[in-house]
Amino acid sequence: MKKKTQVLLSLLWGLSAAGSRILYFYIRKQSVSDTYGYFANAMIKAGESKIPLNMGLAHAYTQNLSGLLRFTGNRIEAACVYQMVLQILWIILMAAGISLVFGRISGIVSASVMAAVPMVLQSMMRVSPENFYMLHLSLNMVLLGIFFRKARDEKWKESILWQIYLLLTGFYLGVVCIWNYVGICLALAVIYLLVRKKKKAFMLLAGMAAGIFATLIRYTGLTGEAVLEQLKMWMLQLESFPGRCQELEAWLVFALFGAGLAGILSRYFIMAFRNKKPEKAAVCAEGIGTEGTQNTMEEKQDDYVITEDGRRVKLLDNPLPVPKKHVKKKMGFDFDDIEISESKLDFDVEISENDDFDI
Repeated sequence: MKKKTQVLLSLLWGLSAAGSRILYFYIRKQSVSDTYGYFANAMIKAGESKIPLNMGLAHAYTQNLSGLLRFTGNRIEAACVYQMVLQILWIILMAAGISLVFGRISGIVSASVMAAVPMVLQSMMRVSPENFYMLHLSLNMVLLGIFFRKARDEKWKESILWQIYLLLTGFYLGVVCIWNYVGICLALAVIYLLVRKKKKAFMLLAGMAAGIFATLIRYTGLTGEAVLEQLKMWMLQLESFPGRCQELEAWLVFALFGAGLAGILSRYFIMAFRNKKPEKAAVCAEGIGTEGTQNTMEEKQDDYVITEDGRRVKLLDNPLPVPKKHVKKKMGFDFDDIEISESKLDFDVEISENDDFDI
């Protein structure tokens, strides 16, 4: 019953998160903007024309958005609906991913904080990669959360499917790391948890390295720049922090870390509260038992056994079911009014015809 209640509450939370996005879009749908030119570049790409060379998150988002605009045409409202759907998905996936690692409460708190940030709502009205990136980052959280749950199963860890899963998850995380430095922060957090939990994940780290290298090689083919040059450009973009850095606004980074911290702290707060409450109840029970039964214990010393270390152990009354105690009875007969001859045996008594019993 408790599990059904938790599932119902999670569904209601998901519906409220989605409903708030839809309501905000309905109210503000006339204020969509293409501040950074992603919509214009996506339309050029959708028309099979060449666009200025780009790489990283900008390239991935433009490619993805152009595929949508091939069906909807030159309508910026379609890009706004796309942003809304992306945001609903990543908020739900973020809650699921954090829940798998830190617990349901942490996941709900972190995702709720992110959903309540005003800039997150406003990002639906601007064609920009923030929601696109958060969707992939949250999906990575879910995949890593499944890894932490399944890593307890020794049989599963020996499976070849498990190794392939870790390799692919690491590869995906490597791609997200190249898109934006926030992915690097997620990777460092994963490595920390692996070391703390003493879980071996060589295939995960190998997949991450392969994902980073493969992504850089792909961008080498697009831009004609060597891998080292790309890494140099990637590092130079960090100089714009805390402004817009690697296609993401700084507010998203601060909100993400703040929400994650709030979720983790809420988990430890609840754990401390639960540990403290039973302890208090035990103290109260001990006090009641000491004061209320002190006189009774002194009167019934025979009900206790004193051990060698001075403890008094109470004896239980009939702790196990046993047969009833046997009662020995003696039977006697009154022969004062009956004449018995010496020749007759004991209990051999003459009985009249009208008597209906035997002795």
